[in-house]
Amino acid sequence: MVKVVGPCFSLDAAKSLRKILEYRRSFGQAIVSKFHKPGGRAPFILGYHPYLKRVIMSEAVRHWHLLTTTEKQLWRDYIV
Repeated sequence: MVKVVGPCFSLDAAKSLRKILEYRRSFGQAIVSKFHKPGGRAPFILGYHPYLKRVIMSEAVRHWHLLTTTEKQLWRDYIV
């Protein structure tokens, strides 16, 4: 990424230029980068750690639904 002072001979620029360059602001700085189509990466492919967190949470929810009403109430009383 290139940090620019006056993009396109102006004080500020945003969006893309013919789907070649992309002008945007990040942390108060004007940045020019190669155009990336939104969603260019596979947005739903998770890394190992987010995948593991999702599996653990889904297992916890599954086990919660297997509890009886009495057991659920005991857990709620324990939390409060």
